[in-house]
Amino acid sequence: MAYNNDNAQAFRTRYRAAIHPLYNPWLHAAFVLLYGLTCLVLLASTLHAVPAWQWLLVPLTLVFFSWGEYQVHKRLGHYKTRFGQLFYKRHTGDHHSFLLKA
Repeated sequence: MAYNNDNAQAFRTRYRAAIHPLYNPWLHAAFVLLYGLTCLVLLASTLHAVPAWQWLLVPLTLVFFSWGEYQVHKRLGHYKTRFGQLFYKRHTGDHHSFLLKA
């Protein structure tokens, strides 16, 4: 399917205009980062004498959850389902339309 760059540019303009004027992506990213780091520090402070073999669960868990996120993205973000309607609309409709290349 051929995409018209003018349509993509018009979509980007409309999409940006709908973003609240007080939204700041840098503050958003900083909040998410600081919140995540705070949680990690607080949780890490409760660890005591963790055996080495249990540290292997960290990378295994990261791989497992990355796989799960990929599956959600693939199955709900690219195929219409009743369960994933909103995610599909936001991901395929907005995200892919915003990032279109001519």
